Amino acid sequence: MSDRANIPQPPKELVPSFLLVSVLALVLTTLALVAYASLSDRAPTAIPKPSAVTHERLISVEITSRGGALVHDMGTGALVADIAANRAGFVTGVWRALSYKRRINDVAPDLPVILQKRANGRFYLFDPETGWDFQIHGFGADNIAAFAQLLTITEN
Repeated sequence: MSDRANIPQPPKELVPSFLLVSVLALVLTTLALVAYASLSDRAPTAIPKPSAVTHERLISVEITSRGGALVHDMGTGALVADIAANRAGFVTGVWRALSYKRRINDVAPDLPVILQKRANGRFYLFDPETGWDFQIHGFGADNIAAFAQLLTITEN
């Protein structure tokens, strides 16, 4: 006898056909729902309603050579915050995203942006030069607090 007779043969179907049909049905159903929503001009429902601005500050961020951030109030010229490198990750990350948007729109990178707190409790960063806005509310309490601190330092 040979050793080949004892070698188990692989199954003829690696993926059961009912599973392939199920995945195909899921993909086609999703595609149909998205097409319907798109073609019927259905209004988006997950977008928060506009809310009044309660606090606002014109700021500029300078990223330091060590990775920290210096935040200036452009209305008064005062230094609002000197954020250490180990705590500035989110602020510098947002500022780099804004810098990229400005670079592709040929806008000077050092122009100020508007930091707002709305009546619904959400924080927004708005760039009047490019129309770019960033809603900070979806990135966790610590990251929201980093921007909230930039508005509350002089409100006391």
